[in-house]
Amino acid sequence: MMKAIISPAPLGIDKVIEGLHRSLAEVNAQIGILLHERVLEIRVTNEELLLEVRELKTQVTSLKDDEAEKAMHKDEERMMNLRHILGGDPEEHREPRFCKENLKHTFPDALDEPDVRKGSSADYEQMTQEFLRSDSTYRAWMDYPNSSLLVLAGSTKPGGRAPQSFSGCWLSPAIIHVSDHLRSQGTKVFFYTCQPNFMEERTSSRVVTSSLVCQVLQWKPEKLRYKVKEFISMIESDAWSSRDGPTAIRCHINLLTKAIFSMPKDEEIAIVIDRLDLCRERTHLLLGALRGLLKHRSSGLKVLVVMERITDDYVWGECLALLDDAAAADGLFSRMTWDQSPKGY
Repeated sequence: MMKAIISPAPLGIDKVIEGLHRSLAEVNAQIGILLHERVLEIRVTNEELLLEVRELKTQVTSLKDDEAEKAMHKDEERMMNLRHILGGDPEEHREPRFCKENLKHTFPDALDEPDVRKGSSADYEQMTQEFLRSDSTYRAWMDYPNSSLLVLAGSTKPGGRAPQSFSGCWLSPAIIHVSDHLRSQGTKVFFYTCQPNFMEERTSSRVVTSSLVCQVLQWKPEKLRYKVKEFISMIESDAWSSRDGPTAIRCHINLLTKAIFSMPKDEEIAIVIDRLDLCRERTHLLLGALRGLLKHRSSGLKVLVVMERITDDYVWGECLALLDDAAAADGLFSRMTWDQSPKGY
């Protein structure tokens, strides 16, 4: 009797546990399937999102490119409009290669043109690259760390030119040598020669300045976006076309100053002007105005001016006085009596 009470009948616990395990396995399998499907859905969604992001980036880049292209076209339009207002300038006056082409027939030795007839010019010193670099004033100007002006002036001997050449300053080849050297150093060179071509009239400070301004702004036309109204206002002012030489020159150089000043400060810039003596205006007024460029850009600017000795004694005296007065000023270099001489003299 006691034995029957102590040993209860089997309740099928093992089968219950086995059933629970089966149910849990099925649930886990179902969960795994659902999780796998969800992971696939998320992966697909992520890929779709990435594609959408890429598409949006492409659209944004395209919009930026379109805006940049539109801005560039507007810059070009502004530049063309300004050039039209200022007036065109012949390419041969602002491109050193054209100037060199003209000079090589007059001073072939200076520009290493062995096939050009030299005649009596071979008996006189020529402004070769080596001869220029041997000059201490030139070297001091080149080595000067801040903005600076170099003025080279002198007289050319009749026999110092090639046969059948009647004009041209023996110092002019220096502008080619300097332009080539500075460009090889990464300097942006803006160039103008006042030497007239056959049947051309003498140029004016307005033409010279207009050409240099256009060259500067053509380099960075985007700078014109913020200055165009101011520039046009200056060009349309009474001072720009004034018959009073000093007034007009100040306005012309002021425009050039503003154009240069708007350029990046870390860029090296050079202004090279050949035969300033051939401008209609009095040379000493132009020199004084060009000297003023140095005040507005303390570094990163070199200015070279080449001219023949001026026959007008008053103007020549004023040029000498201007440079002598400023001889001790920082950044001013000059050789005002660099006359052509016979070789070995």
